[in-house]
Amino acid sequence: MHKSYGLGIKYGADPRVAKIEIEQFDKEEKVYIPMRDGINLSADIFFPKSERKNLPTILIRTPYDFELSWNAVLYSHWLKNGYLVIFQYERGTHWSEGRYDEFLPEAKKDGYDTLEWIAKQPWSNGHIGTFGCSSAAENQLGLATLDHPAHKAMIPVAPGVGVGQIGPFYEQGNFYRGGALQSILLGWYKDHGHQHRPQFSGNLSQQERINLAEKYRLQPQQPEPEKAINLDDSFESLPVSGIMKSIGSPETPIDRYIQRTPADPEWENLDLAREGDRFGVPALWVFSWYDTTVAPNIALYNYVQNNAFDSKTVNNQFMLIAPGMHCTQGLETEQTTVGDRDLGDARFDYLKLYTDWFDYWLKGTNNKITKRKKVQLYTMGDNQWRSFDQWPVKNLHYRRYYLNSDGRANSRYGTGKLQLTPVPETGSNAKSDQFVYDPANPVRSRLRFGAGGMMAVGGYGPFNQAEVESRYDVLVYSSEPLNDDVNITGPIEAELYVSSDVLDTDITLKLVDVAPDGTAYQLDDSIQRLRYREGYDKAVFMEKDKVYKVKIGPMATSNVFKAGHQIRIEITGSNFPKYFRNLNTGGDNVNESQWRIARTRIYHSEKYPSHITLPVLKSRGLSVLDNYIPN
Repeated sequence: MHKSYGLGIKYGADPRVAKIEIEQFDKEEKVYIPMRDGINLSADIFFPKSERKNLPTILIRTPYDFELSWNAVLYSHWLKNGYLVIFQYERGTHWSEGRYDEFLPEAKKDGYDTLEWIAKQPWSNGHIGTFGCSSAAENQLGLATLDHPAHKAMIPVAPGVGVGQIGPFYEQGNFYRGGALQSILLGWYKDHGHQHRPQFSGNLSQQERINLAEKYRLQPQQPEPEKAINLDDSFESLPVSGIMKSIGSPETPIDRYIQRTPADPEWENLDLAREGDRFGVPALWVFSWYDTTVAPNIALYNYVQNNAFDSKTVNNQFMLIAPGMHCTQGLETEQTTVGDRDLGDARFDYLKLYTDWFDYWLKGTNNKITKRKKVQLYTMGDNQWRSFDQWPVKNLHYRRYYLNSDGRANSRYGTGKLQLTPVPETGSNAKSDQFVYDPANPVRSRLRFGAGGMMAVGGYGPFNQAEVESRYDVLVYSSEPLNDDVNITGPIEAELYVSSDVLDTDITLKLVDVAPDGTAYQLDDSIQRLRYREGYDKAVFMEKDKVYKVKIGPMATSNVFKAGHQIRIEITGSNFPKYFRNLNTGGDNVNESQWRIARTRIYHSEKYPSHITLPVLKSRGLSVLDNYIPN
């Protein structure tokens, strides 16, 4: 992606220029919008040049400083095209009253009350769309379950932290994957998730709030890069429950959250999207292959189609998956680099797509946006945009690749193989491979950290895994070099047969594309905490050396393994610091400081046929998406 996210070209224009353009429009600042409990949320309202009546509205609700918005190009464009644009601070942030006690504080109720207020204003045409990336996307999910009649359409971009429990995913807001605690949100809470914030008291007039805003900024300060705390180093400390205090973080809800298990009923108190919800808003879902999460987002997209209030909502769910990382849509260039991987010309006209979407639903423009195919995605390797009718896409052949070795699959220099035929019981084939996982020396994630110590926007991008694969505690299974291109597009799941000498440990797995020169880029990864192999509602510990069937995943990608490349998986006991370490004791892992070394075996035989199932797509007959690709 573009090397300078803050200053680069986005959506084909310079955000700094767009911010200047926005200031040329009429606006009402620090407008108080009343909530049902008497709290007022602050909003800035920007008016188009047209007469102030019968205006379609685009609402962005956020905990962040509007002045730092990457999406200024979008907002300027929408104002020029006759939209009224409202930026509202979430409860307890900046100039909004209330407390930021929980993640997405009162997102459903506050969002609904805001829509109600907008629809009653004399300038409103009663048609409101919601937009935003990350937190501004996540607060749209719960709101869509309330089915407000004025909420005509939404565009949630990268809303993964808004997913609670959907299907096999017990994410609980990206806190967990496969029952293991993820680390990404510790950086976010350190920088943004503070429970106590400076707020002005008293019944201040709107003009006084405007005057004060010129003198005071209520955005949390971010340290200069040279003064930033490296969370990678902080994550080494134990217990995990003491990390936030050790780095000097203000009090945040995360201290409570990390004490919960994946299926703790307390998660239901947050406004996250989960099983049992029904949705009532046509949506254009926008994801990325290298965001902090993609498979749970896709699961939510499919869930909404089967759990909507009406047929209009069911039939108007669309999904786009870009090749980049978190909230980087619009930064693609003629030579797009994601992480360290060259993914070709991935440019796409998001500006036109988003505007066409809102034009149809908020203005009634007959632009045939709903006649498009439901799924648009970027296929890596081939480096082309493709369109499909559904996910999983049609014409898939699910192909099993079986694990095999002579007992020495350790590292990329070992003998681990992926093969299309089951492993026979006879011959020189060993029945298992062993790795030793020492929590004092975990396998390191290939990540990139940014200012403030938080994993950078490009932190989960594709990086060469060769160094990781050189470790003896990583099992590596590779196909033979491919004779022809193999298109893997769809959901991915592994089924492994596992034993260990501890009560509980983790299994991590990566799917990797290996070039002829040995460069190995990960496509997706997952993890399974083995105490939760039978479900997340209870812990079932292992018996020493007993063999258990364990499912890893699901994962997802769209990637063409080119002829001469190899399909590879890595299996080990840690992917740290992306996931916090399992200390192998059978304890809670959050409040512990002691650990055990685990000796874990992966079996591959006729009796224990460990394998990964890959969705192979026939390349012939694919529809190339071209009407939103710039000339």
